[in-house]
Amino acid sequence: MSGTDRRRHPGRRGPAQPQYDTGRPATAVQPRGPAHHGAPDGLRAIGKNKFLQAENGNAARMGGRLALVTVDPKTNMATIKTLKDGMQATPATTATKGMAWVVEGKQDYRNGKNKGQDPTPFKLYAVKLP
Repeated sequence: MSGTDRRRHPGRRGPAQPQYDTGRPATAVQPRGPAHHGAPDGLRAIGKNKFLQAENGNAARMGGRLALVTVDPKTNMATIKTLKDGMQATPATTATKGMAWVVEGKQDYRNGKNKGQDPTPFKLYAVKLP
């Protein structure tokens, strides 16, 4: 959310407030694996030390990607595995019953070079989790 928490403070700008305190300071995680295609956008916890990450692409950047991020708590290294790429933009993801679901956004049709054009249908992709 880029430093804002609009869910609890609609329209408010400024630092996000932690939802709960673990009693431990935050630790930087070092990624390893394929470089980001675009900008990380949606992040969803799907188990202990595992996350789904939706990376947003648009006309200026490579297309969107869905990645599985696995964090090793002993080394703070995050292994990134691409599950699906080549989508137009992927602002959100979730998972249920062994499947990841990722939505393809159409931000470039609201702002940017495609503004005012027909955005064509939105797509929702099902991706089997490893």
